[in-house]
Amino acid sequence: MSRFAKVVPTLRVGVWAVDFPTRSVGTTLAVLIFAVSSAHACIVCVADPMERVLVKEIRASEEVVLARELSLDGGDRYQVSRVLRTKTGTKKGKIVTASLPFFSADGGKMGKGLVLLTRRDAKAGWIIRAPASGFHQVFFFEKVLALSPTLDPDKQAEFYTAYIHHRDRLIARAAAAELSSLPYSSLLAVKDKLNPAKIRGALADPSWLKHRALWYTLIGVCGEEKDAVAIADSVEAMWRAKAWKNLAAILTAHLQLEGESAIDMIERRYFRDRTRTLPEIEAAVLALRVHGNTDAAVSRERVLAAYRSFFDDREPLVFLIVPDLTRWKDWESKDRLVAVLDRLGKESVELRKVADEYLKACAAE
Repeated sequence: MSRFAKVVPTLRVGVWAVDFPTRSVGTTLAVLIFAVSSAHACIVCVADPMERVLVKEIRASEEVVLARELSLDGGDRYQVSRVLRTKTGTKKGKIVTASLPFFSADGGKMGKGLVLLTRRDAKAGWIIRAPASGFHQVFFFEKVLALSPTLDPDKQAEFYTAYIHHRDRLIARAAAAELSSLPYSSLLAVKDKLNPAKIRGALADPSWLKHRALWYTLIGVCGEEKDAVAIADSVEAMWRAKAWKNLAAILTAHLQLEGESAIDMIERRYFRDRTRTLPEIEAAVLALRVHGNTDAAVSRERVLAAYRSFFDDREPLVFLIVPDLTRWKDWESKDRLVAVLDRLGKESVELRKVADEYLKACAAE
């Protein structure tokens, strides 16, 4: 049994493990609300927020240095060995005190040896961000610091794609986390720079568990015929098991590889099948949202047609799709929405909120 299989129940489809833990409806709705509000991110492949802390803090800090632990002084004092960024004149050789050590993914304390330290400004304390293993990390983080805050997302995707398979796992994980935060359209823009074989390897690697949604999404972008078959097998296995973990990413990949014919399956198996669970239905909506936003492999018109059938098939859950109708200015659905609001509005706070936003936007047109 793989290490991953010990963490959560899995289905094995070829070389890929498909996981399907359970979660509460409250957690489910919170995830969906986040996805609706994150229109600019690839909403089906966003990594664990903690995975993005490293690059986010480095870019937000005025001081970024590499420093070596002075163990004889008690372990909380470090001598700066290289300055990556400074706005206060910090120099090599300076001794600083660092606190609030983080912990690495394998549970090892990160305050030993050579480490990466940051501080937001001159008044803040130094924070231990990560162990530092050499020049590869130095060069990577220097390049990260040099990126313009307004750099085009497609250019960001090109930059981070070059590092997602780096042999230094800290660099690879940081790059993957940042790539997962970019719009789906930007992932499509780097299709020719993706390596299907390496992505398959990442999907089969249990150490990439937290980023599996990204790898599924990327194999959808650059996959070959055998990947389309593997994704279709995964969809089938997950449907039979009523599994939802990473389902949105897998369905997104399925839509990318199969085109609009895959929407017929989603309508039949997720919208009309009354045995489906709420997380499964949400995952199907998220996958359609990604493609509706992009309007490429699957047309927005076809997604909207599926949404109109959603009014009949899943009336109590219509609030899930209304934000998309607003964003895409689909005013043809107004009469349907008003009818549902009349029937269910008193019982559904979620529906009243999104319907009010839709109707205001519609009136303003």
